[in-house]
Amino acid sequence: MKTVLMIRHAGFYNRGCEAIVASTSSLIKAQYPNVKIILASNDAVNDCRYPTVVDEIVPHCVRRWSLAWDLSQVFKRLGRTRQAYDVLYGRLTPVIRQADVVLSIGGDNYCDGDPGPFLALDAAVRQQHKPLILWGASVDAQKLPADARADLKRFNCITARESLTIQSLAAAGVSDNVTATADPAFTLKPQEFDMTSYMPSAENGIVGVNFSPLIAHMNTGVNDEFYITMLSSLVRRIVDTYHMGVLLVPHVMRPTNDDRLLLSALLAQVDRLDSVRLLPTGLSAAQTKYAIGKCRVFIGARTHSTIAAMSSLVPTITICYSIKGEGIPLDVYGRQGFAIDSRNMTIIDLVDSFQSMLSQEAFMRNRLAYIVPRLQQRAAQAVDVLRPFLEQEHISARESVY
Repeated sequence: MKTVLMIRHAGFYNRGCEAIVASTSSLIKAQYPNVKIILASNDAVNDCRYPTVVDEIVPHCVRRWSLAWDLSQVFKRLGRTRQAYDVLYGRLTPVIRQADVVLSIGGDNYCDGDPGPFLALDAAVRQQHKPLILWGASVDAQKLPADARADLKRFNCITARESLTIQSLAAAGVSDNVTATADPAFTLKPQEFDMTSYMPSAENGIVGVNFSPLIAHMNTGVNDEFYITMLSSLVRRIVDTYHMGVLLVPHVMRPTNDDRLLLSALLAQVDRLDSVRLLPTGLSAAQTKYAIGKCRVFIGARTHSTIAAMSSLVPTITICYSIKGEGIPLDVYGRQGFAIDSRNMTIIDLVDSFQSMLSQEAFMRNRLAYIVPRLQQRAAQAVDVLRPFLEQEHISARESVY
């Protein structure tokens, strides 16, 4: 039996991460039903409580505050970074040995932030001579340090989910191992559930709204309250002027990064209880997509909330904060103008974008009906890159020079 190992998964508390795992697993199983899929998770204990199509869930690294974790922190303080990561990821080595191919599924791990942990994990995979694929990724190569750009060249394959990433990689000299694809979550099937008690009253349809506290954390000089005030002004206008209902959709629910906190505060400030509702917790990514599909239009910050909307043929405006937020709507609609840059966003931008979306609703809906099946097909075809590793006895990984 062949084995696929997925790494760099944060946890199902992020419905986007869940959508990537569920859709990727389904796409692989459709072509290779007997393949075993193992998921390495940063939140393995909680992830095991979710129904999923993967065959096994294992911890990504040692447990936080354990003796091994403490030792890794000591190594970090001493500047012995490589040894620190060896300790953190050492327990994953036996699992890597089982794999015939390893998928790095984070999606945006090469957009911002410190890539150090990822480089160490990549090296651990290559040390076991396993093929390593960067799966459904967005990459902003110009923001990466030289060692991370060099690491990109060592992947057996990079399946890039939008055109701006392909351009960014090419500018960094990474192209020979790059394949154009679409985000696998475009293929996620919605799961129906009873929404009766969660539906806002809506004379002219429902506007779905997602927002992320991550935007406030990334933009200096502003805080959550700034965006809550801005969004509450937009929501009141939607309800009072357009006579539409608003469904607030959390998509990431983690104590340090929780959409529910911001959206709950927004709900309290708007004070339109019949016309504005907050989607409950405990829904899966597929159920959340079903709810988003009930909306007439959607405004979202979390990338996979917008993918859930667009793949449900719901006209969507993206509030973007990285290359993925710009590239995906550009590929979907074929032109710019359907994304708002969060770095200098104002209430005027939000209102103008909403009005523009309504005026172009027919175009957007027709465009989605045309492009989404093609993106779904492209996402499914990405599984073809696994064929050499799942249909042959042995393929060695690219040589590690980490």
